[in-house]
This record gives sequence, structure tokens and C-alpha cells, in this order.
Amino acid sequence: MAEIALSEEQVEKVWDFTKIKGTVDDVLDKLKIMAETLDNSEVLSQGISELETVISGVRNLGVSEQRFCIDLSIARGLDYYTGTVYETTLIGHEALGSICSGGRYEELVGMFIGEKMPGVGISIGLTRLMSRLLKAGILESFAPTPATVMVVNMQEDLMPTYLDVSQKLRQSGMNVITSFDSRGVGKQLQQADKQKIPFCIIIGSEEAAANMCSLKDLRTGEQMKVPIAGLAGVLKQRLSN
Repeated sequence: MAEIALSEEQVEKVWDFTKIKGTVDDVLDKLKIMAETLDNSEVLSQGISELETVISGVRNLGVSEQRFCIDLSIARGLDYYTGTVYETTLIGHEALGSICSGGRYEELVGMFIGEKMPGVGISIGLTRLMSRLLKAGILESFAPTPATVMVVNMQEDLMPTYLDVSQKLRQSGMNVITSFDSRGVGKQLQQADKQKIPFCIIIGSEEAAANMCSLKDLRTGEQMKVPIAGLAGVLKQRLSN
């Protein structure tokens, strides 16, 4: 503040302002007393009035008094916001900082349309929020993919067979990934396991000629021969178990 040519007296007043603490009503009362003792306090008085309107709205929405406060030490985007600003912290994880922030901006839209347009908004820090909710066990992570079956690519000339099997399984109601990867079978199985896909279908030349396939359960390591015609039924039974 000294670098932008504020006097020591002005700096002291700013610090005193940010140190005003107490309940919501206490802070509002202290601000009103401050406005009465200052010269040219029109802007401060307007700010207090706007703050009272926001507090009234919060209370009318039934938000617990334990869930909000007035913090005069918060400063956000001084060249962006034009009124009340908001910050939200996650109880027990305050070190994360604000996870949901925003405020009032009267000039933003006007920058593009050439006239004053009221605006207010917030944004949520999903990355920080979700990581803490997952660690706390409040949320459970989803599987990397909704697929439950991968049809492995053993050899390129059998791709029509792989596509046909995949499509028939989808038509029976299953989520299926068809691997177009030309890497070895082991690498493809590792990819499926990493994506938490429980079953892989393996069809080589001999299996294709006999209308058979190998069904591998990546959860147990079990592998069994299954007729392609009965594959959907076997998979549904195993998935239900």
C-alpha cells in the first residue's frame, strides 16, 4: 500500500478495517459506527447497505448462522468485482483456501455490449474440492470407464469378428470396448485391468474357426472357453454375481 502512495495514516485505517471481527450483526454495527465518524463516507454507507441486503437474503434462505460470516479481510479481483465478494472454505480443510468463490460485477458484461448490465456469479474449485471429498470418504470414485468387457485385438484380420462380437454384446445391454491396439495381448489385458474392466474376450484363429472364445476374468485370473453364441448369457450371469 505504501508503494501506491498511501500515507501511514491511510494504511493504518485499512488495517483497522480488515481487523473488524465478531458476529454478523457485530460487524455491521461496527461498520455503521465507522461510517458515522468518517468524512465522505457515501461509498462505505452504500457498501454497508448492500452487505445488509445480502445478509438478509442469506438468512431468508434459512442458512445457519454458523455457516456464514462477514470477513472484511477478503479482497478479490479489485479490477473485476464491484460489490460483495464471496469465499467458501471446507470445514476441517481450511488450508485448501477458497473452494467456491465469486461476487458482484456490474461492469463485466458492459465491456462487451457497451451498456451497464448487472451480474453476479461464483465458480467452484472442483479439483481441490473433489480430492478432499474422496479422501474423506464422502464421495466414492467411479471406475475409469463404464465398460465391463473388452474384446482383445489378437490379430488384425479378425477385426470383423471382434466388431461383430462387440456389437452383439452391446445389443444385449453390456458396455463393451473393442481394442484396436496392435500391442501384445498382455499389454491389452494390463490396460483393461488398469481401467477396472473385469472381463476380456480373447479370440484367435482357432477360436474363430470353432466359433469359440476365451473369457478371462481379470479379477480372479480365471480363463474359460465359451461358445460365442452363448457368450452374452455367460457374461450376464457372471456380472450379476
